[in-house]
Amino acid sequence: MSQLPLELWRRIDWRFLLPDLDVGTVVCGSRCDEQLVAALRLLEPTTLHVVAEVGWETVAEGSVDVAVLAGLDPAELRRAALALRPGGWVYAEIYRGPAWALPRTWGLLGARRTLRSAGLQDVAMHWHAPDIRTCARIVPLQGREAVRATLLRHEGVRFGHLKSGLGRGALRAGLFPLGVPEGSVLGRRPDSAPMPA
Repeated sequence: MSQLPLELWRRIDWRFLLPDLDVGTVVCGSRCDEQLVAALRLLEPTTLHVVAEVGWETVAEGSVDVAVLAGLDPAELRRAALALRPGGWVYAEIYRGPAWALPRTWGLLGARRTLRSAGLQDVAMHWHAPDIRTCARIVPLQGREAVRATLLRHEGVRFGHLKSGLGRGALRAGLFPLGVPEGSVLGRRPDSAPMPA
């Protein structure tokens, strides 16, 4: 049996943030790269719809347990939210970009706002350190102690003490999510409430 690359398993470590490891039916958004699609296949979903291959029109409303997006396009998020079954989850990888490029969805704070405006609940932001592809740890940003402990781990590297100090200052000021280079947001469709149009 050939050994699977660790990078594929790391790319789907976010599955442990879900209440159930059985992901059921999964839809993968139009911007998902080949590595993410290959990693999702490792989860052995009941069905995997890759939007880049089949298109959103083939995904029925209320038929998906988990929607995985790379980046956060508001139109695609609305399609993903409508595709979710009640209690289903959206997981979106967020890559920091310039504010002028995507003003409504820039960074983790914009992504959190976008998921909430789509009617999702239990929205949480996570920092993937050092980045999404080689993630060594997923740090919940609502857990100040977890963020602080992660920052302290970097004090031994070049400019680490300075970066750690700046990060702790941003954390105290409530601005830390603005500096996270790569992370994710996770949100759940309510069990009974209809999704906004």
